[in-house]
Amino acid sequence: MISTPALTRTDRAAEASSRASHEPVTYFVGQGVGLVDAVKSATDVVQDFRSEFADACEQFTRTVESP
Repeated sequence: MISTPALTRTDRAAEASSRASHEPVTYFVGQGVGLVDAVKSATDVVQDFRSEFADACEQFTRTVESP
């Protein structure tokens, strides 16, 4: 109820291809949004996940194999 008027105005501005529709941040997001510090392509995001996963697997393996 609180956000509907603002979202409606933003939708109308976007439909009219208004630059004003790009100014407000109207997306409902979680806590992770604070970690976003750059715009990346989907390819870069997937490659980052892949690299971090490989690093985590290597670290896990070292931990499990340690005496």
